[in-house]
Amino acid sequence: FGGYGQEPGALYQPRRLEPDPGGGLWVLDQRGRAVHFDEFGGYLQELRTPAGESGRAGGLAVSVEAVWVCRDSLVWVYDRLERRLHTFTAADLGLASAVPLVDLAHRNGQLWVLDARGAIHRFQVQPRQ
Repeated sequence: FGGYGQEPGALYQPRRLEPDPGGGLWVLDQRGRAVHFDEFGGYLQELRTPAGESGRAGGLAVSVEAVWVCRDSLVWVYDRLERRLHTFTAADLGLASAVPLVDLAHRNGQLWVLDARGAIHRFQVQPRQ
């Protein structure tokens, strides 16, 4: 899985793994890139958090409709066509902006966010119609 250098699917310090409900595996690396591989390690697609954003990539969650990535106090949501749908700040989520977000989980329309203080926050998320 992955590779070195600048080729598609190259990983830099992988941080998280998440199975895709439609098959394959997503890998989040230190630079905030979420890379989708098939079951055999073949490169399928890549989502990048915006250039210039600071901090370490933290969480990765995958649903049928979207891919969720967090870094510091931001959460990015992407659709399956590699388009960023929305960026949430900690304030948008009703969280203290000084608390970094470290991980995400998604299941059955619920998004859970773990912050650096160890608190878990739950949000109802609706698929796009």
